[in-house]
Amino acid sequence: MNEAELSPLMRQYWDIKSSYQDAILFFRVGDFYEMFYKDAEVASQLLSIALTSRDKARAEPVPLCGVPYHAATGYIAKLLKAGRTVALCDQVEDPQLAKGLVRREVIVVEPRTTQANAFVWHLAQHHYLGFEGAAGQNLRYLLRDCYGRDLACVLFGAAAWKVKVRDAFIGWNPQQRQQRLSLIVNNSRFL
Repeated sequence: MNEAELSPLMRQYWDIKSSYQDAILFFRVGDFYEMFYKDAEVASQLLSIALTSRDKARAEPVPLCGVPYHAATGYIAKLLKAGRTVALCDQVEDPQLAKGLVRREVIVVEPRTTQANAFVWHLAQHHYLGFEGAAGQNLRYLLRDCYGRDLACVLFGAAAWKVKVRDAFIGWNPQQRQQRLSLIVNNSRFL
């Protein structure tokens, strides 16, 4: 691979791929997640999808395979079941409004990030106060759309009168806890 011959898109791909060498990189291009080079060869075998190539006129065409973004969940599940890690590289700005290359960000999905603990993983990644675990008994819902994409985590928690971990996280001493507990005891965001 001669770096001088790479298109700007492929340079961006390699910049991102260099940080996720052990994962199969699902690189979003329009309505598809595309995989290139070794990732394409491995994924096409594991997913039973066609392996094609990019730049076919070159002496060394780039191996390529892809899946529609709206159907990616099933393909990712197959790779996870096969013990592979997937790095989802999504476009995070509108291609019509982007100046130059579209900015992309990566989410890594590992075999241990299964549906059973996806709820906890999402909260750990995105909760505005941080999340290490729910206090007391609770009901958990992981909401998904019709394509299997995660949309929201909903946690219904019971009131907890004594939770040292929560109090320490909020920074309360025993006197502050006594004064302020009634303000949040039924507000499960803090439980």
